[in-house]
Amino acid sequence: AYAHRLHNVSAAEIGPAEQRIKVDERLRECTGHTYIVEFQTGPERFRIRDWDTQEIIADAVTYGPAGATIDQIVPFTFTLTGQTHQGDRFMIRTIAPQHVEHIAHEGMIAYPVARFIEAVKTTPGLQARYGAKADAFLAFITRNLFEKNERHWVSIEPLGGAYRAGPWPTERAPNVMLPHNQSLSLGRAWLVLGSLEGVNPAIGERARQMAGLFHSLLMVDDATDACTWHYMDWLEYGDGLQTAAEDTMHGHIDVGFAVEAARRGIVFTSQDMQRLANTWLRLMWNQDADRPRIAGRVDGSEPGKHPALLTSWTELAEWDPQVHTLAVAAWSELDAAEQARWAPTMLLCEKRALHPANVTNP
Repeated sequence: AYAHRLHNVSAAEIGPAEQRIKVDERLRECTGHTYIVEFQTGPERFRIRDWDTQEIIADAVTYGPAGATIDQIVPFTFTLTGQTHQGDRFMIRTIAPQHVEHIAHEGMIAYPVARFIEAVKTTPGLQARYGAKADAFLAFITRNLFEKNERHWVSIEPLGGAYRAGPWPTERAPNVMLPHNQSLSLGRAWLVLGSLEGVNPAIGERARQMAGLFHSLLMVDDATDACTWHYMDWLEYGDGLQTAAEDTMHGHIDVGFAVEAARRGIVFTSQDMQRLANTWLRLMWNQDADRPRIAGRVDGSEPGKHPALLTSWTELAEWDPQVHTLAVAAWSELDAAEQARWAPTMLLCEKRALHPANVTNP
């Protein structure tokens, strides 16, 4: 909500206690209307008018030397201070919650579709049947995801770049650089599409920049030769703001991006991937081979929070087969229904363990 004095006789001021409210239950009460606080009959009383509906929502509200707290415009509270004058008016504008598009969710959809596009374009036998559909998907992704999100891109050369949140007031953190998992979720799709014939070359460049930035922010723990990193690094113009260590569940997207990049020979090397495997095995694993449990964060904090069977993390078996060994132990603890649900992850984990990456054939 925004509040300001109009061209009044007095110098009295108005301001919100909270400009942005993030609590869902309270957000739903916001109308998005504009309101006028007006001292119509004198400086001792005011009324509040909903300017959109012209309804008077509060009348003859007492105003004294100490000012007044205005709480009739839910869910906000405003403070009005200073000596007022008859005829003074103050405007309050509220912004109702809006649907916000999240790059992270777009990436979760775009990545498997990108793999389909790649399979069709690199497999002659699929092109007759699926070529037109692959081209349509590619055009849609290019227009509605890549080109649309260019307005949110931040280049931080020579490190690379990432996406930032939109400027809309109903964003959780407008304008902030997105947490790694949110940018890299879409980045996985750019890694897949970037080298394909007929694709906008800027897509491949964005993938390289995202890989470069994320790689530069990994911190090597010398004692374990493992990597740690933050949930978010807000870097612009040399200044940085970091959060806590990345959590395991969001971290699986980060690791999935690194796996995709390494298998395609983009920035990440085998040494980098071995260090990420060491993160799983030396920092996060509880060292119990029979009932392996994994910490809740990449620095080993929140120990024993998860089983050793999480999708992209298990792909690190490509660089250390012990990741596969632990995944098998975790899978063996599951009942039949859960084993069936996790079977695709186990099959991919086993394939990664048996067939190390070939960057010419990811």
